[in-house]
Amino acid sequence: DRKMSQIFKDGGIIELEKAIEKTFDISVDKYMSLNNASLALICDSLGGVNYPVPDGLKGLNEGTQFLDSNFVIKLISNPKFAEDARTVTTGSVFAEMLAGVSGSRVADIVDYTYNQLVNMTETDITSIDYQNQKEAIDYILRSGKFKSTFRVPSGENTKQGIVMDKSAIKTLKEDAGL
Repeated sequence: DRKMSQIFKDGGIIELEKAIEKTFDISVDKYMSLNNASLALICDSLGGVNYPVPDGLKGLNEGTQFLDSNFVIKLISNPKFAEDARTVTTGSVFAEMLAGVSGSRVADIVDYTYNQLVNMTETDITSIDYQNQKEAIDYILRSGKFKSTFRVPSGENTKQGIVMDKSAIKTLKEDAGL
């Protein structure tokens, strides 16, 4: 019953990539490992989020409220969350954050944010990769045609890891256009 965090801790990014590829039946082309500083930069660049905070979380008030980067990190790293709840909350917070951004505002700061992130994270995304995708990223952000969504796929937690339902994998791939 190994969690993604344990796989990363035991085997690093290579083993985590393998686990994700096996679980979701996809190929991981690139990765970026975030720490609190890089996560804060992303949150601040996106402008924070209005989010319903559940009751009983230390350092946070219950109810829908604006969360800046400090409070997003407090929320998703709260020790009251089990790993699965943390994963769902993180996905939900970032989907809401992305859904609420003004495309032009975010598109205008992508270069700055990328240059900062690449110097503060572990990643295999190069500046050439970024330049090759820059036009597509700009289009996605400015066009307003693409809405961020979050899915909790169905599956079974086994000793070998999460085994996704075949229908869940198919749906995720269809949603992603794969």
